[in-house]
This record gives sequence, structure tokens and C-alpha cells, in this order.
Amino acid sequence: MDRETLCFIEVKSRQGRPGSVAPAEAVTPSKQRQVARLAWQYALRNHLLSGAEEISLRFDVVAVTLDSAGLVAHIDLIQGAFFAPENLGE
Repeated sequence: MDRETLCFIEVKSRQGRPGSVAPAEAVTPSKQRQVARLAWQYALRNHLLSGAEEISLRFDVVAVTLDSAGLVAHIDLIQGAFFAPENLGE
């Protein structure tokens, strides 16, 4: 929780090789929909989306870049990395 916001965080790691996909880019639109759908279901099941206690949802990404030895070279937190689709509840 970040004050009145429930944060769902997708963590991706990749080795930092030339030409490789950056960790954050690995969170594809399909993966975003999957995370958003699960988050929405969790919030509904726990009565977080209605009434006086309603909170907002945020989707963050933690991107971990590894060096050639597989050690952590860089960690980046991207708050609000993506938004839930409009038709999520249908």
C-alpha cells in the first residue's frame, strides 16, 4: 500500500547484453492485462473497490538488470508503469 493506493508490482530481470530486451519491455501488453485482471479480482474479492474505503490501484514494474556474471547491476522502480484496460470488469 502507498497511502490509499494498492500497488501491484511485476518484477522482471534480464542480463544486460547488447541487443537484449530491457527488463521493463518484457512486461508485454498481454502480461499487463493478466496482472490487471488478477489485481481487479483481488480488489473485488476483498471489497476494496466500493464504499467509503475505496482505494485506487497502481501497477508498478521493478526492472532488474544483471551483469554477465548474473549479479545485480541495476534496479529500477517504475511507478505507474501501466494502466488497467478500460473494459477490465466486463
